[in-house]
This record gives sequence, C-alpha cells and structure tokens, in this order.
Amino acid sequence: SAASLKLDQHPVRLVRALPSVVEMMKHNGVVHYSKLTNEPLCDAAVVFGTELCLFQMTIGAEHNLKERPWVAYCKAATACGLTRVRFIFIVPFRDRFRVQQSHIQLFEKPFGISVSLEVAEIVPGRRQ
Repeated sequence: SAASLKLDQHPVRLVRALPSVVEMMKHNGVVHYSKLTNEPLCDAAVVFGTELCLFQMTIGAEHNLKERPWVAYCKAATACGLTRVRFIFIVPFRDRFRVQQSHIQLFEKPFGISVSLEVAEIVPGRRQ
C-alpha cells in the first residue's frame, strides 16, 4: 500500500523537456512540467524529499505506460540515492479510470528501489 503524498502548492517550472533526475534533485520540491506533447513516460516530475514522483495526466479510461523509460527513471533514482519512485496517474474521475493488468505486473518486478503505481483524482482546491 502506498503512503499518502500531499503536494500542496509547490513551484512549477515549465520546461522544454523533463530534466534528468540529477538536475531535478538540485530543485527539490519544484514540479517540472514538460511542454512536449510526446514525453516518453510522463507529463511532469518532481523530486520531493527522497522520492521521485512521475505524473501522467489523462482524461481517458486508460493510458499507456512504457517500460523502458520507467526502468531508466528507476535506475537514475537509485543512482542518485533516492528511496522511492512513484508513478501517479492524475485523472478527473478515479472510478472511470482503469489501470491495465500489464502495468500492475510491471510494478511487481524488482527495480532495486521501492516503487508504487497510484491513481490520484484531481480535486480543485478552494481559494481562500
């Protein structure tokens, strides 16, 4: 079971392409959001404490997850001394999204680092 992660308001850095894990570590807590429409794995990423969080936003009922870039991120996070890699699908309606069986099987493999596959429902916050 994945531990809860709450990212309140953190700085967002719009980038041409997602930076390396080493580069993200220099900006701990800053969410890097890619301008590319064809990032190989995810739309945004952040090193938060000792964890690497990878975010894929989608409005579809399901979404692909590519193994090769996922493994590369896990290896990079391990090399940087991070303790966990989270892949988080962000969806408008959690009950309408289906995690594919192949994704579940992928996350059961050993990666040399703690990993989790999560689905988060986007909930707009109230402005004070």
